[in-house]
Amino acid sequence: MAIPTLTITDNVAGIVNRATVNVIYNFAFSEPVIGLSMDDLLTLNCDVVAVTGSDANWQVSVTPYQNVDLYYMGLQLQAGRVSNALGEVNAVMTHTAQLIDTLVLPPKLVTDASYRFAVNPQVTLQTGLGAIVIELDPEHAPVAVANMLAYVNQSFYDGTLFHRVINGFMVQGGGLTPSMTSKTGLYDPIVLESNNGLSNLRGTIAMARTSAADSATSQFFINQVDNLFLNYSSAASPGYTVFGKVLSGLSVVDDLAKVAVGTVGAYADTPLTQEPITSLQQTTAGSALSRTGVLGVSTSEQYTTWSYTLDGGKTWQLGTGNSFTLPEGTYEVGTIQVRQTDYAGNTTLAPGLFTSTLVVDPPLHRLIGHVYDWKTHTLLSDVDVKLTLQNSATNLESKSGADGTFGFESLDVGTYQLDFSKALTTAETGSAINSADALAALKIAVGRNPNADPDGDGPLTAPPVSPYQFIAADANQDGKVTSADALAILKMAVKRTDAPAREWLFVNENQDFWNETTSSFTTTKSSVVWDKVLQVSSPLTTQQNVVAVLKGDVNGSWTAPAGSQDLDLTTPSYFNDLASKLGTQASQWAVMG
Repeated sequence: MAIPTLTITDNVAGIVNRATVNVIYNFAFSEPVIGLSMDDLLTLNCDVVAVTGSDANWQVSVTPYQNVDLYYMGLQLQAGRVSNALGEVNAVMTHTAQLIDTLVLPPKLVTDASYRFAVNPQVTLQTGLGAIVIELDPEHAPVAVANMLAYVNQSFYDGTLFHRVINGFMVQGGGLTPSMTSKTGLYDPIVLESNNGLSNLRGTIAMARTSAADSATSQFFINQVDNLFLNYSSAASPGYTVFGKVLSGLSVVDDLAKVAVGTVGAYADTPLTQEPITSLQQTTAGSALSRTGVLGVSTSEQYTTWSYTLDGGKTWQLGTGNSFTLPEGTYEVGTIQVRQTDYAGNTTLAPGLFTSTLVVDPPLHRLIGHVYDWKTHTLLSDVDVKLTLQNSATNLESKSGADGTFGFESLDVGTYQLDFSKALTTAETGSAINSADALAALKIAVGRNPNADPDGDGPLTAPPVSPYQFIAADANQDGKVTSADALAILKMAVKRTDAPAREWLFVNENQDFWNETTSSFTTTKSSVVWDKVLQVSSPLTTQQNVVAVLKGDVNGSWTAPAGSQDLDLTTPSYFNDLASKLGTQASQWAVMG
């Protein structure tokens, strides 16, 4: 006995998408049959709307579902539902060859640490017990806030329940319908941001998740009390992401927490009288500032392309990767949008929005550096540093710390004048400059090496003249060392009133100005002392280290105050590395061997 067999085909050559109103399946039986009706068919991702035909050829018309990511449609003829002329019935026949892709959500626009919010966005949650106004915190939890706003934009929460309520703990919502069935999240789970410095205090809102760290989707909870045990503790105990706080309506949270709840099984902690969220909408746009203009794009489906607009949808640009960069300017709410097109050709119906005003300004830069003595390599503290933006009234001041470092933050691009000065200590006005320095300057003036052993019984090879010795000996700073400079230093040593002023001089560490062979300057400048001009542009952090020279201290006899830090100890390879970078000799910093 041969039962009727069946071949199923459909009339859609490509993928069923949002534009496909219906699909016609053709049922070709091996022989004429009777009895085929809508009740005989099981479906997946579609509904049967009509069955027509006779004998061996039948047509089944179905309506595709409109909320399906890339998957397949299923149609199954159950066993024993049709029969042939002999009364023989069919076996089960299933068709799953037709792909379906009808759902394409708008991507989420995500900020990062470069964004500063002058006004944070707010959402208002309406319940039967009153309204709750929540201020979101995109600076500390940008992914969680973008996720919440994306769900709000889709009206996902409207009509959902506060389905878990524990008085003295928290109220939780965003995941169940009034029929007490789960409402599946629209988007993929997000990364955990619990280690953001925010705490699960009374009135804060946090993302609910499963035992897996990166599993939060749509559900959230509001802390009714301080729940510090929910904070980030370690990678093994990561806690829950706080991403905002209640501004008003905390009494509503307390009232929600007091409702009667079930105590058994699946209904434990579930309100016995449903407490629905009437609506959850963004009610304050907020305003943000970015120095980078880089905005992240979180797509929601595989095999998609995405594009963005900066003019409210008038023009679109194809995006790549997972971010795009905005030009400098001001962008009002809704002008920045993003959409995607999925595998089946569907394009987002309502695009994702950046729902705050955004100002993109040029990036701010920083200038950092340190100051050290040329011979002892002591990192100098209390060096006054003044930074002036040319053609501007902007003046900034800094002072080097115990480690010799100074710094300026939040600088605009431009040309700056940089000035260094250091008050003289008793040691620097006393024995550091003496007659030996005057003799050393005279030797430089006549072409002799001041570092050679004056008695002739020292090492055969004396350290070469350092350019910094030359700078110290050039008392009048004219770029030359003469007997007049030696006399001036002698006057400094004996404290003559007509002696040049004692002072610290400062030289750009990266300036290669010295010919080691001829012991002379390679620059035509009258002096290599700090030229006071510095360009701040790129990279974002400019490093400027400075060598300090005490004028008149030709032999480098200055001694550092007790407790000073030494570059030779903090960074042993510093001068060999610097000499290699500049193509000079380490001996100019009195480093031998």
